[in-house]
Amino acid sequence: MVSHGSISLPIPSPSQDDALIVPERWTAYGEAFEFHKVESNEELTPPPPASLLEEFRHCIGKQASILRIRLAEDRLPKGHVYWETTVAISQGHTSWK
Repeated sequence: MVSHGSISLPIPSPSQDDALIVPERWTAYGEAFEFHKVESNEELTPPPPASLLEEFRHCIGKQASILRIRLAEDRLPKGHVYWETTVAISQGHTSWK
């Protein structure tokens, strides 16, 4: 899936030619699986570092096959976690301490 603004569309996996389509969600093993189209190179975001993925897998244990890492839309207050779900909780996502 590739989101652009409030619209998400299924497309084949982005190619190297799609420089403004960047990952925004990764598996616990670092594989990008959802993408976002940015307007300019200034919005490009690097993938999560290997050390973050390793710590994430350590924290979630056996759930590594189903839990994912997502780029937060805004900076979160220190000590908060962004949680996105399909369960209807306050527009489908929230953050908590």
